[in-house]
Amino acid sequence: NYFILVGPPDDPAEASGKSVIDAFKSIYSAGERGRALFISRGDNSGTNVREMQIWNMAGLSPKNRSWYIESGSDMVTTLSIANEKQAYTLVDVGTWLFMKDKLKLKAIVDRGDELINIYSVYIVPSGNTRDASAFKQFLLSREGQEIINNFRGGGLFFSAIWPNDRTSWLRSVWEKWSKIKG
Repeated sequence: NYFILVGPPDDPAEASGKSVIDAFKSIYSAGERGRALFISRGDNSGTNVREMQIWNMAGLSPKNRSWYIESGSDMVTTLSIANEKQAYTLVDVGTWLFMKDKLKLKAIVDRGDELINIYSVYIVPSGNTRDASAFKQFLLSREGQEIINNFRGGGLFFSAIWPNDRTSWLRSVWEKWSKIKG
């Protein structure tokens, strides 16, 4: 799965074609000049954490800037606000595919290690650990991995962890991002 930086079709920050880190720098600069807005979920979700990691990697802090707006809401609402205000936002590819035909926004940056959205399975000790463990084992089994691998979503999703040649690369990406504060 991926994150995508989306924004207005006229791209006032001139962020298209750049790495996501350089695109965030362009948005910051354009925001400071009154030419761009950024809508953040501002809710400590995985998307919001990744957004803050990217700002951190760019060496910038958008908090309390007039052009940086925290929706404090879900992704669909955040995208709707970005659409209404013709602003930039970071979105997961699933929500983007679901919403894009209803929006007047475009994909600005949709590639790069920084935009990979790795899913993990955790078992919460206070929950139904027996069934959760069985589900986790199914997801990691050959059968579960084949189901994941065969789901393509238009080619936008990474394959399953089998074969192992992808595992080391994804692990290195995950390790890189798990060390960056958001």
